[in-house]
Amino acid sequence: MAMYPSGLCPTRCFMEATPENFRNAYAPSTLRSWATLREASLARFLVILREPAARDLSWFNHAVRLRRTADTPKNRWLGGRTSDANLSMESGDSLHATYDKFVRWRVADWTQCVDERNGKIEPSRRRQVSYQLYIQCYRPPPYYDNLIARGFYAAQLQGWVQAWRRDQILVTTFDDVVANPHGFFTALVKFLGLIRPSRAQDRLPAKNSGVLLNDPKRSVDTMWCSTLRVMERLNDPWNQALYRMEPQLRQFERLPCV
Repeated sequence: MAMYPSGLCPTRCFMEATPENFRNAYAPSTLRSWATLREASLARFLVILREPAARDLSWFNHAVRLRRTADTPKNRWLGGRTSDANLSMESGDSLHATYDKFVRWRVADWTQCVDERNGKIEPSRRRQVSYQLYIQCYRPPPYYDNLIARGFYAAQLQGWVQAWRRDQILVTTFDDVVANPHGFFTALVKFLGLIRPSRAQDRLPAKNSGVLLNDPKRSVDTMWCSTLRVMERLNDPWNQALYRMEPQLRQFERLPCV
């Protein structure tokens, strides 16, 4: 948010595309404080959600590619030089094994943080899924961002609906956009209050072409089933909370695994 002080937008009209603001606990209220009453009434937000385990695996493959091509401390994105994931990669383990360690290490950190927070409150008020837990454990100082929590969409969406009207936010899934681009763009045009539909739907790719498939040295195409089960146990309560918030949303399909 510090990248966009109000003085850089003299026209007071802009569009931005980034997942960073959606998961930032302070972005919704900060944007709202910048807007005039008229701007706030006209603002619209589009949220496209990807199945959490698929999102996490895609990020891992992205990080591996950057680390392979620019192996500097800045690009050691797998938790630091001495993390199990980095040691696994440096020792020559398969990327499947490295990703498995990367998942389990972050899940353990998240679970520890939740247990510590819950241990300080009465048993009747303890929760495994809550907006407050997300705020406290996604970025617990002085630690790193726990990237596993980027898939906890219910908490992220809750921050936005607290700051903005619900009808200003259109929520859909990546799978729905790819499966029915025409339907998505029709809904988007209506949501934005535009008159003419866009031809951009004709250029929407049918798959994520950025993933280097079938190259086990450069990416993980399909994760181990044991890794997926760890992810599902953590993500499922958050997914169920999302479905309760957004009953019209098609539930995420289970990923294939090996």
